[in-house]
Amino acid sequence: MKVSRSDSRSFSPRSGWFALPNRYSALFPWALFLIGCFIGHLHGNFIARSENSQIINESLRHDNRLCVTSHVHTDGGVDRIGDGWHSIDVFYGHTDLLKKTLPSNRTWFSQASQDELVASLFKGKRDGYFIDLAANDATDLSNTYALEQEYGWTGLCVEPNPMYWHNLSYRDCQIVGAVVGQARLEQVHFRFEAGDHGGIAGDGFDNGKRWQRYSELKYTVTLLEILERYNAPTQIDYLSLDVEGAESFIMMNFPLDKYQIKVITAERLRGPIREFLKGHGYVFVKKLTRWGESLWIHNSAKDELDLQLIQQFNFPI
Repeated sequence: MKVSRSDSRSFSPRSGWFALPNRYSALFPWALFLIGCFIGHLHGNFIARSENSQIINESLRHDNRLCVTSHVHTDGGVDRIGDGWHSIDVFYGHTDLLKKTLPSNRTWFSQASQDELVASLFKGKRDGYFIDLAANDATDLSNTYALEQEYGWTGLCVEPNPMYWHNLSYRDCQIVGAVVGQARLEQVHFRFEAGDHGGIAGDGFDNGKRWQRYSELKYTVTLLEILERYNAPTQIDYLSLDVEGAESFIMMNFPLDKYQIKVITAERLRGPIREFLKGHGYVFVKKLTRWGESLWIHNSAKDELDLQLIQQFNFPI
């Protein structure tokens, strides 16, 4: 059978390819060249995207590692010098777990309205700074939880009793597990089993000497060292001081000329500590409770505070 020239494509066993008409044979190498360029271009883009994706993924993994490790304490495995600090990281899960245990309509948590009073004195100030010593429970009878949650305050929650540390880990404050005293590395008896009524046991403290048999020997650290360690500001808005009779033991050597505290609520400030505070510009304002809780302010803070609002509270409770 004859085949016309225009349809004369046949299979060549020698070449293994379909033969092309003569008029297209010259274009065939160029077509292969262009197809090769196109495939090469696609291949190059694929490799480039793969490499870029790998770089991005590596970068994200690196950034994620930074996010995780930047807040991890680094003193684990470090040789201990025998007289310092060691950090404990607590895995608490979801931050909203603590809130779920509280009544939705509850705003204030203090025993004697200290949190509401402080918020009122500062006219609803936001982003203030507090020291809660001793903090005890995260919410129950807390003088600072409402300030933290409702007004964005932050600060130090100093609490020596481990029974409170896990709940405190849900708080935004820096948790400091330390027995605070008048000197560094002074050994004292500390009563842990009494919970919020615990504290240093000995003559002159709420937990008298008879409780030493139920206490443990611990070392003290000064409040000054704690403030320096955690870079506390020199202007502190509020100090909640409730240390079961150790107020003078802690505060008498504190440098109030370096750190100025605008408002203090404290239990049973008796004797020399009152003169010490007055000598550094503090004024007794009001007795808040029948058991001796009192309000003190610094002279320099009078213009910042709304002292008239104190009359709205039914003190002493």
